[in-house]
Amino acid sequence: MSHFPGFLTQVTALIPDFSRLLTPPQTEVSAHICHFLIFLTGDSAWQSLDSHDQNLLLWVSLLHDIGKKVGPKKERDLLHPFESVAMCVPLLQTWGWISNSEQDLMHGAAISRQIRKAVITDSSGNTVQDNRQLPAIVWELLKLTGILGPFQPFISISSAIQGRNHSDLFIFDILLLILLHQSITVTAAYPQAAPLDPNQYELYLNQRLARLLSIILRCDSGSYSYVLFRSRHSALQTEITASCEALMAAVSSRAQSEEQRETS
Repeated sequence: MSHFPGFLTQVTALIPDFSRLLTPPQTEVSAHICHFLIFLTGDSAWQSLDSHDQNLLLWVSLLHDIGKKVGPKKERDLLHPFESVAMCVPLLQTWGWISNSEQDLMHGAAISRQIRKAVITDSSGNTVQDNRQLPAIVWELLKLTGILGPFQPFISISSAIQGRNHSDLFIFDILLLILLHQSITVTAAYPQAAPLDPNQYELYLNQRLARLLSIILRCDSGSYSYVLFRSRHSALQTEITASCEALMAAVSSRAQSEEQRETS
């Protein structure tokens, strides 16, 4: 972190709650965010994106773990993707990136409460995110960011964003990718406590979002493996990359099947 004093000062000015991550043991989180940024900007897939999606993932790198907590025994924080989004909603309203009218501030606060209540106890006794609540959460985020009207149902991401320009989706995409960034297991070294059912990929991802999420997953897990498992990093990166390619292939296959059904 000593290599990023200017960056951390700017980030803390932008995100006052970020100062929490500059005090041990939470410094592990802010150090990881810096590592993530290094891996992201060095990733060839990120480098091949257009400037819009590059910028999008830079914001995801900054915000994806702002709600993460390091316990006294360094326990894994299994709820931090949901908590990060719950923190991001009012933050982005403060910035004016999301409408901060009185009605929308109330809506945003209700969404944050909804996200924080979306927890369940798994078979091991861990408190984990409740993926059954994802459709309702995503629906509310689509409405808050103006992608869907108040009475339009959520069927799938593909149908919700049909005809929209990428610029219209910038804020929603940030929130969705943060929400899902721990929902796919990409390596046995980091098994997810509440992985998304592959049959539900098509609900939340199209081919573009799957590609962006795969970059996030590769850089997120890769930056951890480099720090924690240096001797195994290369092998883990190969495993992570293969899992990300499988994710993109699964989403692509389902998309092609859907096109064929619509054509027939």
